[in-house]
Amino acid sequence: MSMKRIGALVLSIALLGIAGCGGAASKSGDKVAQRPDQTPGATGTKEPITIAAVVSLTGAVADLGRQDQVAVQVVADQINAAGGIMGRPLKVVFYDEAAEPAEILDKATKDGVVAFAGWDNSATALKIYPEIMKQKKVMMISGAGSPALTDAVAKDPTANKYLFRNGNHARDWARSASLYMRDIQKAKTYVYVAQDNPFGKSLEGVIAELAKTDGITPVGSLYFERGSSNFDAVLKLINEKKPDVIIGYMGPSGLAFAKTYTDQKIAVPMLDIAASGLELEDKVKAEVGNKADFIAVTLFADNVPITSKTKPFYTAYQAKAGSKPGGLFDVRAGDAISILAEAITQAGSVDADKVVPVLERKTFTGAAGIYEFDSSHQAKWGPSRLSGLLAQWQDGQLKVIWPAETKSADYKPAPWWKK
Repeated sequence: MSMKRIGALVLSIALLGIAGCGGAASKSGDKVAQRPDQTPGATGTKEPITIAAVVSLTGAVADLGRQDQVAVQVVADQINAAGGIMGRPLKVVFYDEAAEPAEILDKATKDGVVAFAGWDNSATALKIYPEIMKQKKVMMISGAGSPALTDAVAKDPTANKYLFRNGNHARDWARSASLYMRDIQKAKTYVYVAQDNPFGKSLEGVIAELAKTDGITPVGSLYFERGSSNFDAVLKLINEKKPDVIIGYMGPSGLAFAKTYTDQKIAVPMLDIAASGLELEDKVKAEVGNKADFIAVTLFADNVPITSKTKPFYTAYQAKAGSKPGGLFDVRAGDAISILAEAITQAGSVDADKVVPVLERKTFTGAAGIYEFDSSHQAKWGPSRLSGLLAQWQDGQLKVIWPAETKSADYKPAPWWKK
């Protein structure tokens, strides 16, 4: 037999063997193992586009991080159900922002990450952003509000051109506080109490600047350790200064303070710029019941008609988590993924130098509002863009009280407040 015929016979046997294996799997109903990077649906077996979500998975604000994870996965599922990014599946990997920058960046390199989103904490974002800039990857900050982050873009737009924030700047939080004092309380004085961290300190100055233009005077401020449950010094300050309003950045201490606020019938209205405390509806109900009633909080979003994406996002989140999102960093974290996916699609590339110009010139619709970035790469604040919400605890429920077109309840004074 010639060598050519022997080769043909071997090839035929090999092909029959392959076909037989495939037929046996089909008849037995066995499932073919799916590659770990393969996402079902229209995107098929194409290589995924990987984005890292850096959120609080451990520590005092892990509750925020868990909600961030659900929000990000909800949006990723929606993107993949619609065909992915440029016909490729979106893969999201989650990293703990408490990890050292070197550890996060090493994992990102191994995972083939093309862009980053997340950060609840200003300190961790400030620590890592210079290294991400060196790698020329887009970093979309959905939580950390320190002015220093977008100030870095304004000061050196070349070195830091990949840094964006779709979350609120400290001045946007301050605008919510100013609106509460000026329009809802008609206040003339306030005290500021906050957890002792960089964002809490930067926020005090920005609030004071806005309050001054409204004729509202700060009469005292006090900082406490993160997670503190002893508020003797806070109560002393309130009793001494007798302000019209308390503006708080309570963080993880929010629930403990809510108990003190109600038990001692503190006679001063309060707004908590929440951040891992009083916006977490299920946690508040479970841990303090109605004792958060009458405290107002800032929110970025709620299940109200903000954009065409808001209610579908809330429905999908509720189905996945069995509870509402907090309406703070979680919604913005989901929107960060949506913005990045749309920008990459518009750019037709994962190359950050092609994605950045798209981010700079386009507007993006998210669940929390319409995103448009200014020259410092901060999402713009104002009507038809992002303006946030104010809510108040009433009868154990978190109710939106501002703006008028989205509110679910009127503002309700506590019976023990001074007239």
